[in-house]
Amino acid sequence: MGMKRLVAALSAVALLGACSAEAEPKTDVAPPHPTPSPSETQQTEEPRRTDTPENTIRTWFNELDNAQATGNTERLKSLITPACSFCELIIEVIDEVWAAGGEIQTGPERIIECKELPTEGLDKNARAFSVLSETPPTVLFYGDEDPRTESTGVSRVRYTLFLTHQDNEWLLASMDS
Repeated sequence: MGMKRLVAALSAVALLGACSAEAEPKTDVAPPHPTPSPSETQQTEEPRRTDTPENTIRTWFNELDNAQATGNTERLKSLITPACSFCELIIEVIDEVWAAGGEIQTGPERIIECKELPTEGLDKNARAFSVLSETPPTVLFYGDEDPRTESTGVSRVRYTLFLTHQDNEWLLASMDS
């Protein structure tokens, strides 16, 4: 995987945190937390909630944390439509790293701004959000077979997320930076 593609995916990997119309800027930067063990992740796992676009965004983030910590991307995959190619790229990076015996270490994501965008011209079952995030330092260890270690520093990225309502739940349909 090329470094540019990896950095783009890593920037998105830690993208989504709590999303609300009244998100306050957070300027403090906490040091990265250790990657939780699978048992710790299972103890704090929240139920899947996709009843609103905001809950889908929060659920995506919770599942993203879990996938990075454990390598299990199945629940993450269930939150997207086949059209979300950037979401698929994020999942592919996680799968590749863990399949090679590696791991992903990152800290908590800081959402600086999250707001719903006007939906003129969109289907009534679609919503759009603008998210400005601060991505913490992230390190990928590719495993024993591939001794590469790649990392990113703190970065701020603005994303546009499109969600669609299908079969009584909201799913990520597109993510652009």
